[in-house]
Amino acid sequence: MDTDEPGYVYEDAPGKRLFPLGNVYITRSIAESGIPHEVIAEFLAHHQHGLWGDDISDEDSIANNCATHGGGGRVLSAFRWTDPRGDEYRVHVVTEVEVDERTRHTTTVRLSLGR
Repeated sequence: MDTDEPGYVYEDAPGKRLFPLGNVYITRSIAESGIPHEVIAEFLAHHQHGLWGDDISDEDSIANNCATHGGGGRVLSAFRWTDPRGDEYRVHVVTEVEVDERTRHTTTVRLSLGR
């Protein structure tokens, strides 16, 4: 299955999508990091299915669960990826809400400042 196909979900992402990603943007730092597109797509799939990552705080996890189960608000996931040289990257995936607090239209993938 081609990852450019609309609605593509990695096979290991369990359950249904909790929310739409809307327009997806990656920052220049992500584009220049060398993180493979397949890894970024996997992070997005996990984010959308409620797998918030290995670097998320309990507080953010609770906020995400509230946001995705009717409470509205932004959704944040935090992942780590190590390149073949052993350099570790911390990646944040953030889906923002619009003014009505329910509609999600923008998801951004960026490097964490604490890389």
